[in-house]
Amino acid sequence: MTFLRIPPPLTLAVPRLGRPVRDWRSFSGKTTVEVSLIQILRTEELGGAFWLSCCRGKGQFDHLVSGSGNWVRTRKIVQTILAKHPGQTICVIIPVAEDLPTFTHKNVFLSRPCEPHDLLKRCAAVWGSKPDDLTLLGAVYGRSVKLLNLQDEFQILSTCQAMGWLSEGVEWTSPFTGQRVDLATMVDIVSDAKRAWLQKRSLGVCVGMAWWKRRRIRQFFEGSGLPVIFRSRSFAAVHSAKRRGRGIAVWVSRAPRGLFRHAVAANIPVAKIEDGFLRSIGLGSDLLPPSSIVLDRRGIYFDPSCCSDLECLLAGTEFTEALRARAAALMKVLVERNISKYGASSSTGSYQNLPAGKRILLVPGQVGDDLSIRLGCSEIADNLSLLKAVRQRNPEAYIIFRPHPDVDAGHRNGHVPDNVVIRYADEVQRGGSMTALIACVDEVHTMTSLAGFEALLRKRPVVTYGQPFYAGWGLTEDMVPPVARRGRQLSLEDLVAATLILYPCYLDPVTLLPCGPEILIERLSQPELWKPSLVTRLRRVQGRLHKHVAHLISSSARKSK
Repeated sequence: MTFLRIPPPLTLAVPRLGRPVRDWRSFSGKTTVEVSLIQILRTEELGGAFWLSCCRGKGQFDHLVSGSGNWVRTRKIVQTILAKHPGQTICVIIPVAEDLPTFTHKNVFLSRPCEPHDLLKRCAAVWGSKPDDLTLLGAVYGRSVKLLNLQDEFQILSTCQAMGWLSEGVEWTSPFTGQRVDLATMVDIVSDAKRAWLQKRSLGVCVGMAWWKRRRIRQFFEGSGLPVIFRSRSFAAVHSAKRRGRGIAVWVSRAPRGLFRHAVAANIPVAKIEDGFLRSIGLGSDLLPPSSIVLDRRGIYFDPSCCSDLECLLAGTEFTEALRARAAALMKVLVERNISKYGASSSTGSYQNLPAGKRILLVPGQVGDDLSIRLGCSEIADNLSLLKAVRQRNPEAYIIFRPHPDVDAGHRNGHVPDNVVIRYADEVQRGGSMTALIACVDEVHTMTSLAGFEALLRKRPVVTYGQPFYAGWGLTEDMVPPVARRGRQLSLEDLVAATLILYPCYLDPVTLLPCGPEILIERLSQPELWKPSLVTRLRRVQGRLHKHVAHLISSSARKSK
């Protein structure tokens, strides 16, 4: 039973997702089915081998015949159609394992398997000898579906019968856990896999990928149909992309000079890659590869100067109740498990002695040269300026400054000495859980930090001093003019659905298959999967040495004054 499945990876075996446990004929046409599942299958075009090329035959045809692997039976179906509907056109799909028959008729077109949803949109009736990709999808699309039984009689397969059988007559198994799941969950699994495949299928050359990320990037592109290759220079990347007939994926902060100009001149599409919002347990600066990425063809989520794919999703998606419910459930798990970008953390921290009777404000520090700061900020564009502005607007508040972990680890720029910070903040908070700290404060004030998004998930008011992706939708208090393209009033569930479900690509670190955020969250709760490598441990030592040297230089400079 192969009706629901994911694009086959190049080097991995995908377990069968469905196993029939009841005969389809035991379901009547009066079976109650969930209409929303039918709508999802139709609108997202799920089911069957949706990754195949479209049929080369042009235009509409009257009848679609699903070959069974037995030409004798298929021929009976074709002859029946020709006799009952003379003059009408027929498209017959012949399995790859079967030789094309020497059957000619002016109204009959023979084809190898191709994209099934395109076929269903071009026909009025579907014929076959068993429930398979085409006949089941025919029922899903509401086409007239007839199956030839062993007694050479035709039986009708209705939409209710097909959906009832898929819901209760097929045993679905998660490829990630091996556990039984219901049809709705399996539809979500296939939907997530298709969305990832759509984002990756046209890309074949990767640029700007650090050596320690390349293995993981290959794994992300497993289901795209062609192994990716890596290039370092613009000319080589564009030349390889043109030769392969594929686009380029580039890590945003490591794009070689001239890449975009050369790609435009050669008419080669370029997608920008960045870490996803649920990444791993540990820092990227510690050389820990990501388990989620974003691929953006329009811009990138932290650059408000142009519309990104995420902004388009937020501005234009028709958020269904099912999608909002999934987003709400996702938020609940993230909050209950204290999961942020860098994994799960303890729900407690050294935040018990905060002063009573005062508004507690959290100011998360950011990396000084981070692209989100350079592209998304104007007047206030560094940690010290932010602290000064927050104190000026809130003279009576208790302000906590939280240094960015990459800066504190000595890997990135943006350090502000504690003795300077404490002029504007009441406390410098290090270590412990960021999510637990957010839960203890009354507001979060930030330039563009992802901590602002995580605060929204935890129902904390957020004040922005830059233009992060989550600002301008009616969910934050914004100190700078909002991006003119934004303005749609979104619910928190809408923001989460677009940001954490529709926009990123996730990779299950266990099976290496594309997955949804729920699976990665489960993996983030398994610390044995995230043990630091030798490279990671050496990187952490390097960071401590770099920080120590920077401290010595700073101390020496102060003494010389």
